[in-house]
Amino acid sequence: AADAAGGGGDGGADAGAGGFGAVGGAGGGEGGALGGGEGRVDLLTAVDEMVAIEMLRFLDGAALAAASATCKAWDALVDAHGDDIFRSLCEREWVGVHGLASSPAVLPTFTNLSNEAAASRTAVRDIKRLLAARHVRVDYRLATEKSELCALLRTSTREVPQLALRAPALACRLPWKAALVCSRADAARDDITADELTGTKWLFTFNREMAAAQMAERPVLFCNFFADGSYSSPHHERGVMGWRIIAPGLVQIGQYPPVRSFRRKGDRGWVLVNGYVDMLSIMEETGGEGAFSSLLE
Repeated sequence: AADAAGGGGDGGADAGAGGFGAVGGAGGGEGGALGGGEGRVDLLTAVDEMVAIEMLRFLDGAALAAASATCKAWDALVDAHGDDIFRSLCEREWVGVHGLASSPAVLPTFTNLSNEAAASRTAVRDIKRLLAARHVRVDYRLATEKSELCALLRTSTREVPQLALRAPALACRLPWKAALVCSRADAARDDITADELTGTKWLFTFNREMAAAQMAERPVLFCNFFADGSYSSPHHERGVMGWRIIAPGLVQIGQYPPVRSFRRKGDRGWVLVNGYVDMLSIMEETGGEGAFSSLLE
């Protein structure tokens, strides 16, 4: 169970709707997907193994979960070629997603596995890798249960903003299946980290609650958070100010009211809001000002 990885849709972990649990046995024993009855053909084991892998590449998460649960032979096939199969799934799912590219190496810093079901389907070895990437020292003679490791990982989430300012995350490449599970669990997180604040450019605009005269201009402006704790916005008369994370999901800029972070559902980007301003994270490869019209609407 410790090495069975799975996850639901964005923030969920329902095995029937996108999970990847390798449960082997829903279809019976070793005899094949259809129980080995006379006249029945197990298509995946009847063809060349590489052909079977290409067939599996076309499946989404829910279908892969069903395939793994069909029988032990299918489960073993998915497990043996998981990195290859799930890489294709990751590449399809991560198109246009903030902070994710064709490599899952960025995940260790940001993932907190706050979703209990997703955490339970993440391999112990991968949780240990995430802890190491966050510089969390663990005495494995004392922390022997998986639940204890998950608790340490969730606790470390609150420490990441401070850790990120002192030391970069260690290189830690997760298997593709684990990376997909982690990314889906992480999509439900609204507490932004220091790395995420400083790792993107921000679009600044006045909130709709502002006075009509101010809203009429609605300038397209950019601002930046820097790793040394400074904040710069060209429109601000005070120039450079300081910023800090004062609580999970709350960012203080200078002496202004804190902004709260929220996750955008579509591209998993970030929004920082208070009663006066909206700040939206943008991907560096985004085009000119015309490309931001959808964010402002």
